Amino acid sequence: MDKIIYDNNCKFCTTIKLVLEKLDFFNQFHWIGSNNFSLELDEYNLNKELLDTTIILIKNNGIILLEFKACRYIVSKTPIFLPILFLFYIPFLSKFLGNKLYRKISRNRKCND
Repeated sequence: MDKIIYDNNCKFCTTIKLVLEKLDFFNQFHWIGSNNFSLELDEYNLNKELLDTTIILIKNNGIILLEFKACRYIVSKTPIFLPILFLFYIPFLSKFLGNKLYRKISRNRKCND
């Protein structure tokens, strides 16, 4: 099962997690709040700042995906998104705008609401 580490101190992130968790019909993802992941930081060569600023997906084979690539992977494994999945693979969008869009949303989230 792939692991997804998200900021569980952020209301926006927790809401997104709850929605995606309900759409995970095949139970492919194990969601872990960033507060509960600190013991495994060294094992995956991650740091606390990264945990608090981005979504992290650790695939079964140990490959780590961050930001847009993590979101794209989640969408690709969630059947309800199949009709729009091609949008996440448009070369210009995915290569140049994907992480920029992700970072803009991440910076503007309201974690203390």
